[in-house]
Amino acid sequence: MADEAWKDSHQFLKLSVIHWRVPGVSEEDYQNWIHKTIIPPMMRLVEKHNIVHYSVTSTPSSLHPEWNAMIAGLGRGPAWKVVDCDMIVNYWLRSSDDLKALATDPDYPKITATEKDFSDKDHAEIIVGYETLYLVNGKVVNTVATDI
Repeated sequence: MADEAWKDSHQFLKLSVIHWRVPGVSEEDYQNWIHKTIIPPMMRLVEKHNIVHYSVTSTPSSLHPEWNAMIAGLGRGPAWKVVDCDMIVNYWLRSSDDLKALATDPDYPKITATEKDFSDKDHAEIIVGYETLYLVNGKVVNTVATDI
């Protein structure tokens, strides 16, 4: 099966959850909530459930105009634009079982209890797939660089 061959050649499954703020919550309050309220106790849980990597990408709206203008100037077309979200949470997993264990841990609801006050539960998207790195710390990996 092609999916299994692809999976076998890549070490980790990557899950990215795209989040938006609850209307009325400021960007500053949202960032403080995730980085000061959620992240510290979440670290114990992601360690406990063998999550390989865990990261948060903050996407302040102040970056959007400049980046949208730059991308438009590259001639990529009108569909190419900065996603208007507030945060992306990334998990690198060995299997979906690791995420299931994390999400069903008795401490998970305690950690995420305030989520409804900050993160729009009716507006979220998920990206899932196998990530392959080709440049790490400025060095080519998993391929050979060639001339055009």
